[in-house]
Amino acid sequence: MTTDVRSCLAGPADEEETHSVVVPAEAEAVWELLHRVTVQDVPVARALFAVRALPARLTGRRPRAAGGRVPLLEQLVTAGFTPLAGDRPHTVALGRIGTFWKLVPEYRIVATGEEFTRFDTPGYAKAVMTFDLFPHAGGTRVSTTTMIRATDEAARRKFRSYWRVIRWAGGVIRKGVLRAVVRQARSRAGTAPAPGGTGARDAPAVRGTPGQAERLPDPSTRPPAGSTFSPTPTPTVASRMPPDTPPGPDPCP
Repeated sequence: MTTDVRSCLAGPADEEETHSVVVPAEAEAVWELLHRVTVQDVPVARALFAVRALPARLTGRRPRAAGGRVPLLEQLVTAGFTPLAGDRPHTVALGRIGTFWKLVPEYRIVATGEEFTRFDTPGYAKAVMTFDLFPHAGGTRVSTTTMIRATDEAARRKFRSYWRVIRWAGGVIRKGVLRAVVRQARSRAGTAPAPGGTGARDAPAVRGTPGQAERLPDPSTRPPAGSTFSPTPTPTVASRMPPDTPPGPDPCP
């Protein structure tokens, strides 16, 4: 990662996974495309989000409808993710704290990376999601990493049981986002992937050693704790991020 956000976990990740793709465009263009990807660009994401929200609907909660044309990263911020890094055009990182393994998760909303780092209430897990851009022959390599660290051993056992079931779905969504960026970059350039291809080349998944995590963004327009992901349009993610942060441990002191 070009910006050190691992420190936001306040310890090694319990679980970690990375997917990568080479996008045929310069980093600035890729950064813009990444921040424009919507749920409509990743149909499988919309379906999986709907399935995840079903238990809340069945218990009488009414999650807000997802804005199909609103950039996905903005929707995550509206849903309660905490912005942890916005180092253009290198790294964007979001974090979330919750009991992800429950049918209707309970979320703890924090406004800053410092609060995210300090959070240690037992019974929760801290998740960090990053998108990192690196120069690469023929364009830019984009890697997305998810890291999770539980706040105590009981939560760690529960999360790992949940992760074994749900891990594939998270990977499908993140790879779908990467493929959407590739498609849009090729469309801009007037090129197309080879027949039968997607243009996306996934790097092998990386599993972290016990003790790692994941991240997300802003409190002003977020739903109350315990509500599900289905946000409405908001200002751009950049407008909710602190000024560009130099590489190093500063985002999560």
